[in-house]
Order: sequence, then C-alpha cells, then structure tokens
Amino acid sequence: MRKRLLEDESDLTPLKRGLLRDLYTFRHLDVSRFMYLRSWSPRSLSFCQGIFRELFEDKFVYRHMVAPDNAGRRPKVFNVYCLGDQGYKYLNDCGFDVGFRKRWDQHRRHSFPDWPHEIRLSDFLISASQLGGFAPSFRLATIIHEWLLRRLYQVVVTINVQDGDKMKSIQVGVVPDAYLCFMRNDGVYFPIIFELVRRFASKWRIIRKLLALIEYVYGPYCTLFDMQYVTIAIAVSDNDTLRRDLLLSYCEQAIELSGHKSESAIDLFRVCTLPVGVLDPRQVFLSPLWYRPFDFSEVGISETKARKVYTKPMPILEVI
Repeated sequence: MRKRLLEDESDLTPLKRGLLRDLYTFRHLDVSRFMYLRSWSPRSLSFCQGIFRELFEDKFVYRHMVAPDNAGRRPKVFNVYCLGDQGYKYLNDCGFDVGFRKRWDQHRRHSFPDWPHEIRLSDFLISASQLGGFAPSFRLATIIHEWLLRRLYQVVVTINVQDGDKMKSIQVGVVPDAYLCFMRNDGVYFPIIFELVRRFASKWRIIRKLLALIEYVYGPYCTLFDMQYVTIAIAVSDNDTLRRDLLLSYCEQAIELSGHKSESAIDLFRVCTLPVGVLDPRQVFLSPLWYRPFDFSEVGISETKARKVYTKPMPILEVI
C-alpha cells in the first residue's frame, strides 16, 4: 500500500532534511552516492531507495533518468536526483538562498551531454567532504558548488586573446566548478578553486578558461572570499595521464599569454588526473597526485624530437 503524502515540510524526518541539505550542497546525487556520503553499507540500499522515492512522490526532489554513455540500444537507466519545488520551499523556510533555482519546465528540457562531468564533480566534492574522517588534522571549512557560485560569486574579467595576427581584449564571466577551503588543526587555511575539464573541451576553450581564472585570482578573488592566496586545481577524469600532460602544457601557454608569468603565478596551478571509480580522500588530497606547470624534463624520442615528462608530483594539502 502506498504511503501517505507528506502534508508539509514539518513532517520531514531529520534524515530527509539532511538529504535535502546535501542536494543543496552537491546539486546532484544518486542513491549510491548518498549512501557513500553517509558511509552506509550496501544492506541499506532498499531503505535509501525508499527515502528517495517518498521525497520524489511528494515533490521534494526531482528525478532525472540518465543512461550511461555507450550503453547500447537498451541502456540500463539510473535515477539522479536534485531539489524539487517542495524541497526549495523547505530550504527557503530554513533561510537558504534559493531564488535562482531552475523551474520544473527547465528541468524537463534539461539533458546531460556532460553528465560524466556532473557526476564526477559530485564525486570530487563528496571526497573532499569526507577527508576529515580519514585525516582529523584537516577540516573542510567551506564548500561551494558551481551552481551556487554562479548565483553568489559570478564576476566578469578582461582577458587578452589571439585574434588573427594581433591580440584583443574581451570580457568573460568566471564561474569555477567549485570552491573549497580546508583548515588544518594549526589554523592554516588551504583555499582551492577547482575546475574539472570536460571531456570534449577544445584547446582554445580551455586556455580561455585558464586565462580567466588567472585574472580572477589577481582581480576580484581576494575581495569575494577574503583570502589572499589560493590554489587553482585542474583535473581530468579516468586516469588519463596523456590528457593531464596536455592540460599542463595549456596551463603553461595561459601563464605566458596572461602577462603574469612568475614563480607565484606558476605556483597557483596544480593539475591531476582523477583515479577511476570511488575517490579515496587520502589519495586525492594527501598523496603526490598533483603536478605543477613547467616542472618537467625533456626525454628524447628521436634525434630531433623530445617530449615533456612532468616530474615532482605533490599533494595538494600539506601535512605537518
């Protein structure tokens, strides 16, 4: 027999209220990622599916039906959830800023050509939120997803780009994929601007984004976040080391074009390729997974050609 609908948000259990807050933070979650976020065992699968089903029926969450890439003619569709109308109403009553939310008809038209990017971004942010459980010396003080940055911290910067034989100045909006700030137990902060490169992004698009991020850091960043320093962390997915090295070369080109080339500008960037599967917070943040532009040696592949081999991997957070 179908369970009764919730009459209002006051009927929400603490677990359901926490789930709605998680969707506000991470934007998109499926059942397996919510279970991982809460450190639940696989035996809780049916219970968790029931929680999402009830919230969907009561319009607290909206459900996307997503098919994996290259899934064939009859793909196995899985459900991905975001906030629905009643969920926004509940969060608005709790004091959250929800004036920018997408309306239902926009959800209906929404497709996911970049779905791997969306879900991998959620994986990275979930991993960041769990680091404190593995490394008690670190605490995640701030986590802001792109969809909140777009509402609260979007700015426009001016960058110089190549236009034929000359350079021209253009204005571009800057919205990173996420902003994180860790605090170590000795009081040191580690702010991070995170950007996950989409699979099909072209070279010119990536370099323009890198130029915009550089101007963002040297311009409005300090005022927006009240921080004097930051690390720009750029990642590619699926353990793709060739694409990681290509991205490092794009960072080098962007630094050269920006006019800010210096040791401090080079030290802004860290680049990695994320491992396949579930992300271990210790591996992502505390192991030598990240590389810096210009830290390479050249290895000869013929008498006239050489290739860059990036060296000196380092963790993105410093452990004392």
